[in-house]
Amino acid sequence: MFQELTPSLMAAEAAVIMSVYKNDKALDVYNSINSILYQEYKDFVFLISIDGDIKGDVDTLLKIFEVKDARVLIIKNKDNHGLAWCMNQLIDKIVLELPSVEYIFRMDADDISMINRMKVQTDFLKTHQNIDVLGSACYEFGMFNKIIKKYEQDYEIKKNIIKVTPFIHPSVVFRRNVLQGGIRYPANTILSEDLALWLQLSLDGYVFYNLPNALICYRLTKATLKRRVSLKKAKSEAVERIRFILKNKRDIAKNIIYVIAHFIIRNLPVNIIKVFYKTLR
Repeated sequence: MFQELTPSLMAAEAAVIMSVYKNDKALDVYNSINSILYQEYKDFVFLISIDGDIKGDVDTLLKIFEVKDARVLIIKNKDNHGLAWCMNQLIDKIVLELPSVEYIFRMDADDISMINRMKVQTDFLKTHQNIDVLGSACYEFGMFNKIIKKYEQDYEIKKNIIKVTPFIHPSVVFRRNVLQGGIRYPANTILSEDLALWLQLSLDGYVFYNLPNALICYRLTKATLKRRVSLKKAKSEAVERIRFILKNKRDIAKNIIYVIAHFIIRNLPVNIIKVFYKTLR
């Protein structure tokens, strides 16, 4: 459970949610957390869910952060439940116990947020009240060093939502109202919880936007690619996409072709996927 919430934390305008699990490395976690704690924007709480057993040095590091910075609040779970479950656990805590939080930021334990990320995104949401979910471009590092951009406008994102995943997941910030009513990450997918959530939010009419600014540094390694390539994940994504197509009832033939293409790509050898990632994005 969290430490006792102080009045200042109870009044925070934003929250950052992150999960840590057994494969996360201490240096990556250290850099990721520090990139949030040293943001230009200060009015936030940082909620971290420990997903089962983790490395000893990572556990020690998290304890140090929790003691040194009152904004860091940690829940330690005995068992490993997966990313979607941990995200939903933290979202529930925000909705039930942090009524002043208006903006909910995603962060991953091996990525880095630019120092102005939270300020840029909160400022944008305050001046664009119609936007519900806001992402950004990223600096991709590790395997390749390049800037990755997504479609910006809502109509572009949704027109291409089967062809291209709409957001770089750890760049996203939600308005509270998106999650207040009970929408959560689907926990019954195979490493596809973010895609499933974007498709559901699109069907529900929430408004998307991506900033062209690269506001995070996103780590892509061979291990990342291996997690994305499997028959189980390919089937899970195909099910989510087909479910969306049948409900949306637009561009059915074209989108079915995209589903088939995604399915084939998810089952290719990692070395071939690597070439696609390098040349086609």
